[in-house]
Amino acid sequence: MKKEHYEELETDAQDLSIPVNPGYVVQAIKRHADTDAIICVDVGDHTYWFYKKFMCEGQKTLMCANIASMGFGLPAALSAKLDNPDRQVICVTGDGGFGMLMADFTTAVREELGINVIVFNDGKLKNIKKEELRSSYPEFGVSFPNPDFAEYAKTTGGEGYRIEDPAKLDKALEEAFKSTKPSLIDVVVDPDKTAASTKRVD
Repeated sequence: MKKEHYEELETDAQDLSIPVNPGYVVQAIKRHADTDAIICVDVGDHTYWFYKKFMCEGQKTLMCANIASMGFGLPAALSAKLDNPDRQVICVTGDGGFGMLMADFTTAVREELGINVIVFNDGKLKNIKKEELRSSYPEFGVSFPNPDFAEYAKTTGGEGYRIEDPAKLDKALEEAFKSTKPSLIDVVVDPDKTAASTKRVD
């Protein structure tokens, strides 16, 4: 099972399909995260991708998945950076959770908190979609329009990158993580590719 899991991670790391595979985003973050990075993970489908696919090697992770409180990631990252100004702080969030408190990105700019925000942008509340389909209901009320989050970050005085081609993600992460400004990477991920809530073992 462990061998199969590592093979799955390697497959994700090489998947350059468009729209972007969420698993590819997780492995890209892993390639650029410092070993002592603090990673604040919001609530959503991306949470499952992260905790199933990111193999920590010294990184500290802050999560509140069991409480299901969307909007946790960004303020957690601000707090982490205030407490640990010399450490790399990464916020991993969905568009739903980020959209709830995105104005707090201006706080990061004002206070010169060089956090890095990665938004899994699929225009859906995919966890709710999974629950609907699992209960044999049709998909309903989970889609919404998004602004250009990268342009938003730029207008606040931060760095902004919009990624639709996975081949451009590594360069964006490298530039963002080197910057002393708050940075946001808006990744357009596949809205139909979801992480299983559990993995069945026969």
